[in-house]
Amino acid sequence: MTVQLGYLLSQSIDFVARVRTTYIIIESPQNKDPLLVSLHSSPTMIGHFNRNIQVYDGRCRLEVAGCWQFGRTTIATFYQWLDVALIGSITLFHCANRKDLPLGEPLDRKSTELMATGTYVILDDERLPANIGYLFDKPLPRENSADDPQTPGYNSFVSRVRARDRRCCFTGEAVIGENFTGFEVAHIFPLGQLKKWKRRDMQRFITDPEVADDEKMNSVQQGFLVSSSVYELFKDYQLGVNPDDGYRITDFAGRDGEPTLDGKIFYVADDVPEYFRPSPDLLREHYRQCILACINGPFIFPAPEPEEYFVPGGVD
Repeated sequence: MTVQLGYLLSQSIDFVARVRTTYIIIESPQNKDPLLVSLHSSPTMIGHFNRNIQVYDGRCRLEVAGCWQFGRTTIATFYQWLDVALIGSITLFHCANRKDLPLGEPLDRKSTELMATGTYVILDDERLPANIGYLFDKPLPRENSADDPQTPGYNSFVSRVRARDRRCCFTGEAVIGENFTGFEVAHIFPLGQLKKWKRRDMQRFITDPEVADDEKMNSVQQGFLVSSSVYELFKDYQLGVNPDDGYRITDFAGRDGEPTLDGKIFYVADDVPEYFRPSPDLLREHYRQCILACINGPFIFPAPEPEEYFVPGGVD
């Protein structure tokens, strides 16, 4: 195996952002095509947490993915996460450690069995290094927007979300009277990413009849009430909500021995029309951002300095 370190002016490659980026080229005897891996073009937002599942690339045996198993993640679910974070045909084999040969048969993509903790390697069906790639994408930075009355519809957004939820949608903790101290009104899609909101036509997911077109980013469908402590985890992409799994909460960060919300159900008010509830499409997109932030391995996306990717003034 040959490893080369250098720099790339990546505007000549369509799928890489037009930035000067450090890269690694990996060549293996089984794979004649060199592998280009970015080290700095797409770092995670929050670094890497403790993991009891680690996944290694069969070509270089470097960690490319992983997670913390709380006792709920199935093999099929983990494959789905890898399909978001990696490119190509992915087959997992269990192994004793990253340098050992694979043990047993490959993991079945459709299996509903729990993903066992331990070490895994990505190979092809013949147990040779597989030709996989890495997604040059990163989670959306979250810009400060709290208490910003200049944003069209912001004040109405806050009052409508408070009136609808009246509790932390993650923990169920109720608001007593009108005392909202300790609770935040969170945007699902970052309010500071207005250009990407428009470019991706995210407003198509807003069917709220009570907001004008220029206020859709502050629709009640774009937010929920959450306790201040949990809000920090949501905005850092450590907690996500999967609307395709009954609005079940996934904790993407390793919390060995610490309390977790993993597996609990996100509160959605069932006494209001669907067009006043949090948009499942926006929650689905945030869930994808969580995968990008937390599932990728430190080899691909090393943790950045916080000030690099969080703009001054906090996040929302």
